[in-house]
Amino acid sequence: MTEKEKMLAGRLYDPSAPELSKRRETAHALCLKYNSTAETDSSRAEILRELLPHLGKRGYIQGPAFFDYGENFVTGENFYANFNFTALDCAEIKIGDNVFFGPNCSVVTPVHPLDPNERRIRFKPDGTPYDLEYAKPITIGEFFSVKPKRLVKRWLFLNCFFLNVLLIFWRLLLFQLLCFVGLSLRPSRLQFHTLLGYELGY
Repeated sequence: MTEKEKMLAGRLYDPSAPELSKRRETAHALCLKYNSTAETDSSRAEILRELLPHLGKRGYIQGPAFFDYGENFVTGENFYANFNFTALDCAEIKIGDNVFFGPNCSVVTPVHPLDPNERRIRFKPDGTPYDLEYAKPITIGEFFSVKPKRLVKRWLFLNCFFLNVLLIFWRLLLFQLLCFVGLSLRPSRLQFHTLLGYELGY
């Protein structure tokens, strides 16, 4: 297996391999070019498409943005990322439709070995040091919103269905707490006396 194949398979690999180093250099150069291009410049979209060949329709990244490879970053339609978005896509990062990232968010797939023997620095025949690492994929479902200053770590699968269920449960619980006191039945209507002092009549 090549080092790239090992990387995508989640196995220990050498990130300093020429094939991987070349792609990272290309991606980093495109990031620098994209980040320094004015938003009104029509070439900005072309740069982003070259950096992220699997970006879905109407995808937009505010910038500055930083990617390790770009080619392992896959999104659905209507993707949006605000300022200072970082994706270390050593493994595949797969994102569904209508996902939004706030400012200063990172999605990271690399994992450094916990075994000291695997983590130690190695040396190539010419004396160049290198280390081994591996990466695990991240999948984010559709209609997901990531708040500012969040780190999405490896091994994570976010499914919006379950998140929506939890969100609905939390809102119902909060409503019950707010309407804790006076539930008074009157001939004309039902009144909720909330913690905030408002009356909700039905």
